[in-house]
Amino acid sequence: MNKNKHAQLSLFVLLGVIALVLLGVSVYFITKPAAVVEEDKPVTIKTFVERCLQDTTLGGASLIAVQGGVIYDVDEMLDTAAIDIENKVAYGYYNDKNLVVTREIMQDEMSDYIENALPSCINNFEQFVGTTVEHGEITAETTITINKIIVTINYPIKYDQGASEETIDQFNAELDLRLGYIREIINEAVEAQIDDPFFIDYTMLGQMAQGLHEFKHSDVVIGGQQPISDSIDIIPVDEQNYLLAINDSGLLFLSAFEIKQNNAPLMEILEQFVVTEGEEFIFTVEVEDDDSEIEFSDDSGMFDISANGLIRFTPEIPGEYEVIITATDPHGNYDSRLVNFVVEEKQIGVTNDEVVLE
Repeated sequence: MNKNKHAQLSLFVLLGVIALVLLGVSVYFITKPAAVVEEDKPVTIKTFVERCLQDTTLGGASLIAVQGGVIYDVDEMLDTAAIDIENKVAYGYYNDKNLVVTREIMQDEMSDYIENALPSCINNFEQFVGTTVEHGEITAETTITINKIIVTINYPIKYDQGASEETIDQFNAELDLRLGYIREIINEAVEAQIDDPFFIDYTMLGQMAQGLHEFKHSDVVIGGQQPISDSIDIIPVDEQNYLLAINDSGLLFLSAFEIKQNNAPLMEILEQFVVTEGEEFIFTVEVEDDDSEIEFSDDSGMFDISANGLIRFTPEIPGEYEVIITATDPHGNYDSRLVNFVVEEKQIGVTNDEVVLE
């Protein structure tokens, strides 16, 4: 009997309501229109631009998080339409490789997004009726730290201020969002998956959610962190993929993980052995498996199979004996075989090399 428990698929028993709640949040982020700052009373040009920059940065952070660290497509992205998420999500773990987007790439993606999206919010300064505003191109620079997103833009603006003419070109925005920290959590989870491709370390994820995990694969100093405000969850997509979802202070980060299928061990052993009473029998069970560590067991009183699959014993009583031999991998997948041992009575004065003629 060859049976594969597929222990790693136990993640599919997660409550669907969690996934639905998270999906609702992500769809909101994706479909949220470009921010437009509306004021009840006139504000300065600088205040107006920086409020637009704040809103645009928040929109970019929400989008980059829900798409796995990118705003614009990369080579390996998971189509999540099967679970009603319209956008694709970048893989963090795929084909046994760490594909987590670097902070540098995230910063560049954020800067590009802000340069493209900010003009929609500013809307050519139409709010400032009666003021002549001239402006140049927007150049953004984004810094993502563990706890903050900091954006500085160079945006040369010239406008009328009464009888005088004013110029300004530097604007800033800062968000207290732990995008960098969440990225480090994803990276740590990917490294753990690489170490054991067939196992999801829920204990480690729980420790990271509580801020208790000691990071082993980060190139920055994490320091003491507060627990994740909402949750860290696994969202099944299909039998080959799942999403790691981290929801912290309203920022939902999704990262796609490929599920590596762990096949059950496959033993190479005959269905029947004919042995002779009083003569030593030696046989080593060979196994094909994805894992190197296999545990052997048997239900026989004649012998005990060794850790490396060696069967070695000297039968004493003639007869037929059915023995179940099992090979189990570290993930609970196993192969069990019913093997028949026929113990023949030893004929006095005849060795195994002699032929008895009637």
